[in-house]
Amino acid sequence: MCSSIKDQFVINIKDNKVSMWDRYEATSHKWQLIEQTNNTYLIKNINNNSYLQEKGVEIVYDSNINNATKWKLVYNGNSTIGHSYTIKSSQSGKVLDVDGGGIPQNGTTIIMYNDTGNANQKFFFDFLDDDISAPEPELPEKPEAVTNLQIQVVGYDIKLSWSSVDNATDYIIYKSLNNSNYSVVAQTKKMSI
Repeated sequence: MCSSIKDQFVINIKDNKVSMWDRYEATSHKWQLIEQTNNTYLIKNINNNSYLQEKGVEIVYDSNINNATKWKLVYNGNSTIGHSYTIKSSQSGKVLDVDGGGIPQNGTTIIMYNDTGNANQKFFFDFLDDDISAPEPELPEKPEAVTNLQIQVVGYDIKLSWSSVDNATDYIIYKSLNNSNYSVVAQTKKMSI
């Protein structure tokens, strides 16, 4: 499992902790994905046969299987390196995070953190067996455009409301002053802002 910030760094077990480390020929940074129910996976270290486990903000490894050892792989898209995934705990909903957010160094700790979508929370899988590949990403069905958009001007404020859209998990509002360069104004689960 490689960091999307610098793919020469992999998730490794060294000195009894889970951290980023330079790639080298060792089994301590080789992991096996074991599919479970509800689109979850166990992530098993080949070196010591233990499972990646969430423990508060820390990531540890344990030989016992429980809710803290079950992970969801959230597909982020493709890049020149490969398919990018966020590795999310099925227990807390928090994700694996390269501590500090910068370029990893040998020993940079892997922690649990709220999903920010930043590069330090995205990982790539480098498969050792050509017959194995990353799980096929489950892409959500593309929602339709909003309908019944209502715009109300109140003083210097603009209030927007719209009808709900099937398969939409949230709504992103963009603005443009020149009808070509758009920027995000807000993101909401509600149908008004």
